Amino acid sequence: MKLLVLFLIFAGFLHASQLEELIKITKENNIFLKSFENRVKSKLYKSEFFLSLPNPEIKFILRNFDTDEFFPRKENPMGSYTVGIAQKYPLFKKRILSSEILKAEAERERALKNLYAERIILQLKEKYYELLFEWEREKYLRKVLGEIKKLKEITEEKYSYGKALLSDILLLKAESLKIETRIKRAVAKRKRLEKDIHYLLGKEVKLNYEPLNLKRFPSVGNIEESPYVALKVAEAEVLKKKLKRAKVEHLPDFKFFAEYSTRPQLPDLFSVGLALSIPLYYKKRERFLVLEASEMLRAKLTELRDTKLRVRESVEGLREEYELLEKALHKVEEEIEVKKKEIEALLLAYQYDRTDIREVLRAYRILWSLEIERYSLIAQLNKIVAKAEELL
Repeated sequence: MKLLVLFLIFAGFLHASQLEELIKITKENNIFLKSFENRVKSKLYKSEFFLSLPNPEIKFILRNFDTDEFFPRKENPMGSYTVGIAQKYPLFKKRILSSEILKAEAERERALKNLYAERIILQLKEKYYELLFEWEREKYLRKVLGEIKKLKEITEEKYSYGKALLSDILLLKAESLKIETRIKRAVAKRKRLEKDIHYLLGKEVKLNYEPLNLKRFPSVGNIEESPYVALKVAEAEVLKKKLKRAKVEHLPDFKFFAEYSTRPQLPDLFSVGLALSIPLYYKKRERFLVLEASEMLRAKLTELRDTKLRVRESVEGLREEYELLEKALHKVEEEIEVKKKEIEALLLAYQYDRTDIREVLRAYRILWSLEIERYSLIAQLNKIVAKAEELL
């Protein structure tokens, strides 16, 4: 008994380690997740753009020319060729805050990547548990074929002594064909699931088939660590940065310029100047940017509270579903043990001509159905665990 327990623990360890390795491969190679690396980099590059000054302006001006001739001349002392340069200087605080918005958006992209990673890992786990279920069903159906073969040998021996009918043998042959068809379907579905898993992994790997063991429901930790909550927190941080930026939008920007003018047969001229914007229309213009950003932030914080509540309630709902299915699994396991004892008694009775092959086969069919239902319930329970892990 102790050896059996140690074997099951070791098998469970192998199963967990393989799944963990598949999760690691998915995070590193999934094509969709790789796109987020580019999205993060794009935000960081743009944040650097906002820190720099706009490109300077170079201008050439033909000043005060008269209508008789299109170029400056000595008869028109006001006419000149002017070359100028101008540099707009947005307030440094505005540029810093605009850059911080992009950095916050980069963090939001990382949070979004983590969320999608958890969703893809959930798909991987569900496909993997389905794969193990199909493998367990295939193995069990092959075992069923062996049991039918034994029944057929007993029936053929009884037939040789005139104690069984030919229809009994034909019935068992038909049952064998039915089981073989189910095996082929299980194999076909298993192959399709392998392809689905390879797509999620981003490459093909050799999959090991481990026993389908029941996973325990995870303990609820800090809801703040949920990828759904983390995404809303990151989105709220972006809006906080935008609110700070909106509050300084009305502050003046500067513009520096210099000009050099050449006049025919007159001294050249040199000019410098400074211009700045004046927030004359703050109440009718920039103030609404602040109000818009404030309302968006309030809405996002409300979404954050809603998300925390939804995650908590969803996990509790999954826990209740898990407990109900676990009880159903225990009942199925109890019924399997009862049915096994019943079949032992029926087989003994059949060998001594005290029952019919159809009665034995009927009991076997119920047992086979219960065994497959057991594996199905374990797979369903593990999928519930996977959903809870994705939320947490």
